[in-house]
Amino acid sequence: MFRADLHIHSRFSRATSSRLTLPHLAAWAGAKGIDVLATGDFTHPVWRKELQESLELDEESGLLRLKTPLSRDDVAREIPHLAGLEPHEPRFMLEAEISSIYKKNGAVRKIHSLVYVPDFESADRLCEKLEAIGNLKSDGRPILGLDVKDLLAMVLEIPRAYMIPAHIWTPWFALFGSKSGFDSLDECFEDLTPHIFAAETGLSSDPDMNRCWSHLDRLRMVSSSDAHSGENLAREATLFHGKVSYDGIFDALHGKNGETAYAGTLEFFPEEGKYHLDGHRACGVVLEPAECMKLGNICPVCGKPLTVGVLHRVLALADRQEPPCPGKDFQSLIPLPEILGELLHCRAKTRKTQEKYADLLNRFGSEMAVLQDVPEDDLRRIWPELGEAVARMRAGKVIRHAGYDGEYGVIRLFEEKEQAPSLLEKVPAARRTPLPREKKAQKKTLTSDGEPAAAAASAEGMEAGRPASSSFSLDSFSPMQKAALNAGPGPVLVLAGPGAGKTRTLVGRLVRLLSSGVPARDIVAVTFTRRAAEEMRTRLAAALRDVLKAETEQELPETDTLHALALKRWPGEAPVVLSEEGARKAFAAANPMLEGKEASKLYDRLELARETLSMPDELAPFAERYRLWKKERGLADYTDLPETWLAELKSRNYGASKHWKHLLVDEVQDLSPLQKALVEALTPADGSGFFGIGDPDQSIYGFRGADSGIEEALRSRWPQIQVLGLTESHRSAAAILEAGHDALAGHGACGELTSATGYSATLQWMGAPNAEREAAWIADRIAYLIGGTSHQQADMHETLAGCHLEYGSCSPGDIAVLCRIKALIPPIRAALEKRGIPCSAPEGDAFWADERVDAVLQAAARFCRDEEHSRKEAAFLDASRFPLLAAMAGSAPVRDDKGDDVLDGLTKDVWDQGPDAVLARCPSRFDPLFAESRAFRRLRQAWKDHGGWPELLSFVSFRRDIDMVRGQAEYVQLMTMHASKGLEFKAVFIPGMEDGLLPFRGVGALLNKPDDFTPPPVEEEERLLYVGITRASEAVFLSSAASRTLYGHTLALPPSPLLPLSHFHAVKLTRRTKTTASQLSLF
Repeated sequence: MFRADLHIHSRFSRATSSRLTLPHLAAWAGAKGIDVLATGDFTHPVWRKELQESLELDEESGLLRLKTPLSRDDVAREIPHLAGLEPHEPRFMLEAEISSIYKKNGAVRKIHSLVYVPDFESADRLCEKLEAIGNLKSDGRPILGLDVKDLLAMVLEIPRAYMIPAHIWTPWFALFGSKSGFDSLDECFEDLTPHIFAAETGLSSDPDMNRCWSHLDRLRMVSSSDAHSGENLAREATLFHGKVSYDGIFDALHGKNGETAYAGTLEFFPEEGKYHLDGHRACGVVLEPAECMKLGNICPVCGKPLTVGVLHRVLALADRQEPPCPGKDFQSLIPLPEILGELLHCRAKTRKTQEKYADLLNRFGSEMAVLQDVPEDDLRRIWPELGEAVARMRAGKVIRHAGYDGEYGVIRLFEEKEQAPSLLEKVPAARRTPLPREKKAQKKTLTSDGEPAAAAASAEGMEAGRPASSSFSLDSFSPMQKAALNAGPGPVLVLAGPGAGKTRTLVGRLVRLLSSGVPARDIVAVTFTRRAAEEMRTRLAAALRDVLKAETEQELPETDTLHALALKRWPGEAPVVLSEEGARKAFAAANPMLEGKEASKLYDRLELARETLSMPDELAPFAERYRLWKKERGLADYTDLPETWLAELKSRNYGASKHWKHLLVDEVQDLSPLQKALVEALTPADGSGFFGIGDPDQSIYGFRGADSGIEEALRSRWPQIQVLGLTESHRSAAAILEAGHDALAGHGACGELTSATGYSATLQWMGAPNAEREAAWIADRIAYLIGGTSHQQADMHETLAGCHLEYGSCSPGDIAVLCRIKALIPPIRAALEKRGIPCSAPEGDAFWADERVDAVLQAAARFCRDEEHSRKEAAFLDASRFPLLAAMAGSAPVRDDKGDDVLDGLTKDVWDQGPDAVLARCPSRFDPLFAESRAFRRLRQAWKDHGGWPELLSFVSFRRDIDMVRGQAEYVQLMTMHASKGLEFKAVFIPGMEDGLLPFRGVGALLNKPDDFTPPPVEEEERLLYVGITRASEAVFLSSAASRTLYGHTLALPPSPLLPLSHFHAVKLTRRTKTTASQLSLF
């Protein structure tokens, strides 16, 4: 038999011993009697490097071993009180624990998972992906905002890699934990559930408890120490028979017959675990599950929620009153130092205990040998009391004082009356009295106070939160929303504040039109982004299924941006649409007499003039040259699209029938005069069928020509327009809405909103001495809202003064940091990454996202595939010399992706010369500015860096996989306030609340340098702050810094005059102190 401890930590995890090196772990593993030891924390780059330098592959077992064998001197150095102990090296297995914090089914989930890989190449491969999702350097147990199902999918992509849910019942960070877990494997892992083959019991449960829930019957139970120090190794372990090997261990856990067999687990007595019962440590309250349920899981002392323990949670899910085979496949042990401490009337870590511990290990070899293997009579011969203690432990005759809410339980072996020493021997005589032997194993029944397990399952708060129904039936809308759905047939304008349900109302109107028989071809919906259009199509399709109960998919109205609609209706052959970068270069090329900066400034003026339909005479010649240059080359910029469509519509008779009978516009306040004119041209003269919805108080794109006075503009066109309001917010707490309204300083257009949420709110403002302290303040509060990664941190029950939100009540995606300018983001991002908090800031598009680059890469991939086939075919033709290659050669691939693309006609010589040669041979395949674009320059450099197409294609494929995974993960969002429009979060942080930054007066004004920047109107900056505040549902944190460095200069700016301070509680910075979380001692 061999013992495996498959879950530990290194010194790079929080709240761990600084002595956790490989020699230290190896020395303790030998002392404990562990044969296979996890490395822990291979995701941490520094620890992984240490592992690579110190370990090598053991060919026989497929595990790792020390390159330099452990010596007696090493043991003496690492564990001085065990000097002289014969070393016994374990084999090592690469393992890491990953903390996933995310939101699923309406609830914040915090799940810890154990990941195992066979070698360092596999570890590097996985970590390369994980590094794109979260910061692996800040903690040996990294936090990822990644659904644990997606993490499992990533692990399964690596051969011989596995994942096991960690300590599955622990309240704070576990698959079935009471605070943030699920109610079944399928709810968590969905279609990947079959790939979960084992589960870790954790210190507060044992296999008997787990077997009371038939849902877990197919899983192997594993136990591990989760040690944060060397002396805590082997607190729990998993047992195997047979050959020691990596594949053998996992084959056994999968239930396969082979050279290695699963033999059970070594367990804590579950009552010793620190989450066994329910309670509230701060108030000294500890309760059995039935008592806790009677109190509604609320502390009778302070009125706050109790920490629901493991036994309670098991009772809630169990469908058996007792396990089928009590006591099967496990043995409960007490750590030897704890037994010795009780016998010697001292603590487990005292010198007296350590000396006795060393003596026993020198006699019997290891701690596990003493606890498991040495005959009781042998122990009695050297120390009668020890023999009696071990006999009682092995028989399960122990005295249990259960742990709760982070407080370890106490397991004793002797009653108080047995503690009195005899006069002759000075030791408790009763300790030598053998206990009566049980005739049969004691059955473990999962009931509490005589209640059946089924009754316990009715505990409140055990069901994970689930999203409310998203019905689109008429009854699901508020009276104000119903009025908007049914308004018309004349023009309708709906003014709706943040959280009032603009998109839902727009989709509801589409559903009403379609349900009343209006053909989908007679309706068009206009959004401002392609992403919003896609989301609207998805919601509309779901709503139609809900309302019409149709089994087949319904035809949907055309839904897109004005620019996309215009491109579809471009007269003649569609042009190549230039990017922003390409348009600027095209303008400069068409006007070569202009210098770089002058050309860029004139381009900005020209674009604003085109959007506002107010072309000054001095710009007309430049605009005409630019227009002709594009026309000659079949190019267009984004403004050309609505301009051309509007000109084409104006050339017709305005009285002619329109393409659509109903035109619905989302975010109508963001229409520029050009776009508004196009909308009017698409609508009948009387405005019938027009439906616009938006919020003038969120009009923040004046620099693009948008005008907050949309109501007046539309009324001047259609005096009879019906204007309705949605004044009830279903997002934000009342206090947040009031603060946002005051930020408008009386310039609001929609009036005050009322809150329908009933939420409490936290509004805080802090003035920091510098930007670094401001960033640290933000990071500290976000860390509080998300919660730590360790149980020790969770057990502290931290509170944040003045904040109603509980510790750990948010997932990363619930939080945003909104900045007026991008330059404020880096120090905050650095502070968050230092804390290990997953965060995401805006980044430039990857070069392979450019459509032109993608076309080159796709053609290169086709060429490389053909080259590979040609090599195999050549080997097949020379089968006499290369029979193995001939056997591998397949038939010619069917090329269903090779069309008329001129790139497919290029020869090997051209491809071998790189991107420049490819472009030179196909100049007409791309627009003339492609060669000068940033995307092409990066393609050229990447081709050089990777040494050719095969390696470059492999790199791009890998990065696209990472991008896909990143898209599934949750992050704290760091973005500009402009980019946050349309989004919502539970908590919002707005730094940089300083005069000059908000309202923004330009970089020149900040640095006292002249420039041509025209600051936006103060009213628009007020609206921008309004947008930022009202992104939050429950908490807003504003901050400023007396000093900060921007653009290489140190600035000292006063607080912003826009601060609505009457609504915000001022917070003072306190002196920062370092708090160390440590495990509690039992004695």
